[in-house]
Amino acid sequence: RISRMDAINNKSVMEAALRNKQRKLIKLKTALTKIGDENYGLCASCKSEIQIKRLLFMPESDKCVRCAARG
Repeated sequence: RISRMDAINNKSVMEAALRNKQRKLIKLKTALTKIGDENYGLCASCKSEIQIKRLLFMPESDKCVRCAARG
């Protein structure tokens, strides 16, 4: 049996996961519109090329690993 506090906590966790997935979907849709653009694959911060492995794993990436780690 799930207590009321567990149910509230589970609901919060599920809502947070849903928000994260919705944000990712928006980023993916934006990336999809930019694929034909000559600037797709360039870091939004330092303008260097984003590694192809990163783009294959995270096509919504608009920053290189170095700039993304900086925040």
